[in-house]
Formats: sequence, C-alpha cells, structure tokens
Amino acid sequence: MLAFLGKAVMYPFFSFLSHTQDDCISCTGGSYCEGYANSEPTAECMAGWYCSASAERSNDTANGGECQPGTYCPQGSMGE
Repeated sequence: MLAFLGKAVMYPFFSFLSHTQDDCISCTGGSYCEGYANSEPTAECMAGWYCSASAERSNDTANGGECQPGTYCPQGSMGE
C-alpha cells in the first residue's frame, strides 16, 4: 500500500501507478514490473524474449516467453 495524494492506494503485483491518474495500471506489453508499488515499469523485456501485459520479469514465461527458433525479438518486444 502507498499513500498517494492523501489516500491509500493498494497496488496489485506487477503493476504501477500512473503519473497522470491515481489508478494502478497493469504492466504494459514489452516491459515488466517486478514486485509491487512501482512508480513505472521496471524495464523493457530483454532481447530474445517477449513480454505481454502483466509480466513480472524480463524472461517471464507466464506472461510472455522466449522467441522461437528462427525468429528475433528485440528488447521491448510484446510478441513474436
């Protein structure tokens, strides 16, 4: 939980708080959010992997995955 603009905000894991509104946003595709109470996504997914929304780490297999042989996923890829 984090106080924001004078009120308590509960963050779900793998989300961040928008700078323009007091709502939690699921981590966006191409990036990942480690833990909780993030002010922005942690970073972009690493090259060779893709991240869909709500990824918790750069090489997330539950919300993304490793690029298939013969394909290339640059850093920040949302899908193959």
